[in-house]
Amino acid sequence: MSEVQDWLKEMRSGIIVMASVFVALSFWVALTPPGGMWSDWGPNGSTNVTAAHQPGKPILYDLNPKLFKKLMEFNRPTFFCSIATIILIIQPFSPQSSLVIFLVLYVAILPLLFMVTEFLYMDLLLTGKSFNIPGIIKTNFFSLMLIAFAFFIFLHSTLKRLNRNLVPPQQLLSLLIEFIDKRSNPRCRKFIAKFKSLVRKIVFYVS
Repeated sequence: MSEVQDWLKEMRSGIIVMASVFVALSFWVALTPPGGMWSDWGPNGSTNVTAAHQPGKPILYDLNPKLFKKLMEFNRPTFFCSIATIILIIQPFSPQSSLVIFLVLYVAILPLLFMVTEFLYMDLLLTGKSFNIPGIIKTNFFSLMLIAFAFFIFLHSTLKRLNRNLVPPQQLLSLLIEFIDKRSNPRCRKFIAKFKSLVRKIVFYVS
């Protein structure tokens, strides 16, 4: 059990560092958006004409309001999920509590996904490209594949440890399916069924 405790301690420290960095970055993006802010009124400063821009307003918002709003929509959950991750990860929990560990990992992965998506939107804003999924996948294919590979290696290693030291995979599977069924929407039954099938395959693979 000491091996599991050491692993949890290292994982906890790493997640705290990651979440703290994400909190700082997302706060900084909200405080000083990329591209800066207007420091003066627009050239149409007459009282009878609406100004082209206002001081304190983000420059990128005027250049591309739609993408800038999307960037902020992903920046907010990155900030709050990172704070929630820090609050959860500093709580004492037993190495045998596999469900708690799974929930902590789940919450820790959320800010990472939001941060990756936020980075893609920021890249689109700074390069002036239009938003389209095929273009994003084509441009960032190698990076996305690298992230996906690292994620599945991490998931495989974590479930291996849970299987060997914490809880049988069948019990973890039943807990996951019960959790999903309680929160599933009748309109999403097809998607939920595919997700549960994927969970079964993953647990079977690492068992």
